[in-house]
Amino acid sequence: MKDDPLLTTRLDTHGGRDPLRVIVDSRARLPVSAKLLKTGSRPPVVAVGPDAPQHRCDVLKKVGAEIVVIPKGERGLSLPDLMATLGRREVTSMMIEGGGRLSTSALQAGMVDKVILMIAPMLIGGTRAPTLLQGEGVEKLSEAFRLQEVKVESVGEDLMVEGYLTDPPQPLLE
Repeated sequence: MKDDPLLTTRLDTHGGRDPLRVIVDSRARLPVSAKLLKTGSRPPVVAVGPDAPQHRCDVLKKVGAEIVVIPKGERGLSLPDLMATLGRREVTSMMIEGGGRLSTSALQAGMVDKVILMIAPMLIGGTRAPTLLQGEGVEKLSEAFRLQEVKVESVGEDLMVEGYLTDPPQPLLE
């Protein structure tokens, strides 16, 4: 919500077609002024929890969002249930651009096989700074998520680190 992203394609891949934009928003807090509600070639899907306020869902529908209700999991919405819902729409791959909580949940659910990190040449720090992963973390380095086939590339002023998890997860969609 702080970034207010478009989540549209800026590349001429797939004919420049926008991806299906799915917003994980358990309480339907997405502001109606969000850019992604006013852009893109198809309406965004907002995944909400069963206890999301109905009036907020109605407001988001009115401005063009499609609402899907997803059961709760241990730490928010059930990502496996969301993946099953998307699988029924024939979504076979996805890119997760989220905060530390969503990224951590996706890793812990075994849903990630490839990681691309963009690193800007700036140091933020502090408790208000966004974090890559949230939660307790690992007790030992041997428990860390490890990447293999790592590539590092300059992209403008930023660095892009790309790699695959060493133990790819089993597919959730069959």
